[in-house]
Amino acid sequence: VSVSIFSLSISPLCLSLLSVCLCLSLSLYIYLSSFLAKRGVREDIATFEARNISHEIRQSVEELLTRNKASFDPKNAKRASAAAAPLAAWLKANVQYSHVLERIQPLEREQAGLLENLRKTESRKTKLEEQLNSVGQKVNELKEKFQSRTTEAAKLEAEVSKAQETIQAAEQLIHQLDGEHTRWNAQVCVFVKSGDVSCCLSPSWLFLLLSLQHLSAP
Repeated sequence: VSVSIFSLSISPLCLSLLSVCLCLSLSLYIYLSSFLAKRGVREDIATFEARNISHEIRQSVEELLTRNKASFDPKNAKRASAAAAPLAAWLKANVQYSHVLERIQPLEREQAGLLENLRKTESRKTKLEEQLNSVGQKVNELKEKFQSRTTEAAKLEAEVSKAQETIQAAEQLIHQLDGEHTRWNAQVCVFVKSGDVSCCLSPSWLFLLLSLQHLSAP
């Protein structure tokens, strides 16, 4: 069994697990102390991650646990070495935990996918919020321009309306003066026919005639 174990592709992370397993399964308790005394072994055991146990390695370890069940019994291990009992419990716990991790792997993958989708959704949401803020700012700018132009248009409309009123008043005045011009021309003709030319030649009459001719000129 030991040969089949070491024929597997073993990562350095699982080496401590397999070394402990072999020492316990072969009742080599005396080697546990020297093994634990090696530099970094205790740290490797304390920080060991059951996720690193492959399916093949777990099967080989479980085979040793089954064949040498007595060697992994806490009472027997404790009698042989103070370090053997906790190491045996540690070994069994990691194997059991490896089974649990294998069962929940689909759920973990699903969770990872959901988290990734959530991350993408949040990223998309952030981009949409930025775009929305940009559009809102643009809308406000357009509103300000529209209000400014509306105010200018209102001023222009008022000026045009005032100009139209002035034009209408001028047209009315011209119409009135045109009527006066016609009336005065007719009266002059009457004076001329009646021979009362002296009245027409008075300074006031001459001034009035010249003014009317000036107004009637194009």
